[in-house]
Amino acid sequence: RIMFSTGAAQDAPGKAGLAQLTAAMISNAGSKTMRFEEIQKAMYPIAARFYNQVDKEMTVFIGTTHRDNLASVNDITSQQLLNPGWSEDDFTRVKTNLVNQIKVNLRGNNDEELGKEALYEFIYDGHPYGSLNLGHVSNLENLTLDDVREFYAANYTRANLTLGMAGDVSDIF
Repeated sequence: RIMFSTGAAQDAPGKAGLAQLTAAMISNAGSKTMRFEEIQKAMYPIAARFYNQVDKEMTVFIGTTHRDNLASVNDITSQQLLNPGWSEDDFTRVKTNLVNQIKVNLRGNNDEELGKEALYEFIYDGHPYGSLNLGHVSNLENLTLDDVREFYAANYTRANLTLGMAGDVSDIF
C-alpha cells in the first residue's frame, strides 16, 4: 500500500473530484513507458491488481500479486506512480468512467450510498468534507488534464508519503 496524505478535502472549490480523478489517472492509465492496454496485458495473466481508494484526507494505492511476480508488478506500478503518461485518451476514458460511476452506479443503483453522501454534504456544508469523494459531475466535466497534473505535483510528494508492505517480501525489496 502506498498512501499519500491528500484526498478529497484538498479539492479546490469548484473542482470536486480532482483527487479521485488524479488517483484514477495513475492506477487506471498508462505511464510514460507503457500504454494502459500494455499494462493490462502484462497484469492480467499473473492476476495482479493495482487500484486506488480516495478518502477525505488520504489516497491509497493498493497493489496485489503473488510473491513470484512482485518484481515485475513493481516495475509496472512504480512507473504508473512515478512517471504517469498523462495521455489525453486515458484522461477522457478515466473521466468518463468516473462521471458514469456517479450517474449510473451511485445515482441509479445505490440509494443507500447516495443517501449517505447527501447527508454528509448537508452536515459538512461549507467544509472541505462537504463534497462527495468521487466529486460532482458538473465539476468533473470541467476538469482538465492540467488540473490533474497540478494536483499530482502539489500533493504526491515524499512529505505526504507512507509506504506499507505485507506478505513474504525480501528485506532487499
